[in-house]
Amino acid sequence: MKRVKSLISVLLMLVMLGSVAGTAMAAQTGEITTTSVDKNLKFKKLYRTDKEFRSNVDKIRTIIVKDKLSDRDWSDIKRLFGEVLEKLDGIRT
Repeated sequence: MKRVKSLISVLLMLVMLGSVAGTAMAAQTGEITTTSVDKNLKFKKLYRTDKEFRSNVDKIRTIIVKDKLSDRDWSDIKRLFGEVLEKLDGIRT
């Protein structure tokens, strides 16, 4: 179970970083879309200007680098991701 939780925590971090890396790679290959640019810019703007958004992203980062995640950590990650996604894409979980 510990390995599964560790794997999931790594995957969650990769998802967060994937949007930034994906946009950079698309820009290099000339395959950049306005949607990926818009989302990347929106994330950066929210992180820079919205204290709650930045706090939630930072809390997620802090939690997922732990060696062992508790059930409470998993609940917090789910809640925090929900809040981040709602502000970023208007998606409610």
